[in-house]
Amino acid sequence: MKLSFEHRSETVEFTVSYRNRKTLGIEVRPPGIIRVAAPLGTSKDRILSAVLGKADWILQKRDQMRILSENSPEPETYKEGSGIQFLGKSRTIKIFEDPSFDIPAIRVEDEYIVVLTASSHEAIVRNAVEKWRIQVTKQHLENRI
Repeated sequence: MKLSFEHRSETVEFTVSYRNRKTLGIEVRPPGIIRVAAPLGTSKDRILSAVLGKADWILQKRDQMRILSENSPEPETYKEGSGIQFLGKSRTIKIFEDPSFDIPAIRVEDEYIVVLTASSHEAIVRNAVEKWRIQVTKQHLENRI
């Protein structure tokens, strides 16, 4: 259910969902989406009263989330020639597609992350690179510790 309130000459919209819970929860997520989780049977007046009581905090968080989402980098793509960050360095993805590769393999060559795979489908490359990143990052952290 959508509701709204007026605060400092601004109309602020938010979404309410009723759940099996004891307390009312307010969540502000990027890019400034406001959600309220209310116990089953909570009246609109009770929800609006609680939200108005937190209006300054809600608007402050909403503005922070908007700034965060505006300044966040574009999501990485996992295609030939795409750039990704790894251990503080920018690398370029190079894909070698060959049906004989049963399991994707990854290796680093200079500024490239080379992916040896049976399919260059982005989801397959993404999965392989992310698993590899986690594995190498764990090794890197263990060595530092």
